[in-house]
Amino acid sequence: MALHVVVFDVDGMTPGAYRFCREHGGLHPVVEGALAMRLQGALPVPNINLCATNAVVYLAADHAAASNTFGNRAYRLINLEAGLVAQRLCALSAAHGLAARVHNGYDAAGVGAVLGFDDATLTPFFQVAVAHNRPGVQHGLPVLF
Repeated sequence: MALHVVVFDVDGMTPGAYRFCREHGGLHPVVEGALAMRLQGALPVPNINLCATNAVVYLAADHAAASNTFGNRAYRLINLEAGLVAQRLCALSAAHGLAARVHNGYDAAGVGAVLGFDDATLTPFFQVAVAHNRPGVQHGLPVLF
């Protein structure tokens, strides 16, 4: 499983796409620049406004490698793992006063092209949009840890 973060408006970070590195726990820049409109264009039905978010997290996996390891169960196992990570991202976002929304209505090839998945080994499985809650838009119970 690979984690990519596309930053639109985060203090102290340059807008662009970053790849999470497991070895040192940091982010490596992959693509620099404003990517919001390109990613918004990868939504066949634009029912989420990525331009209004601060960042979008993509969970990607190598489906072919997983299929070699797990056989026919690979797709289900990748989605289970991605779902667990997405749920943790949502809970952590809520704990920090942010809103996170999992959205899977995107063109995977279009997102892969924006994120620089040139070799087609990685496929994005989950998209998690993270933003500040707007006043008056919604009301939820506080998440306390």
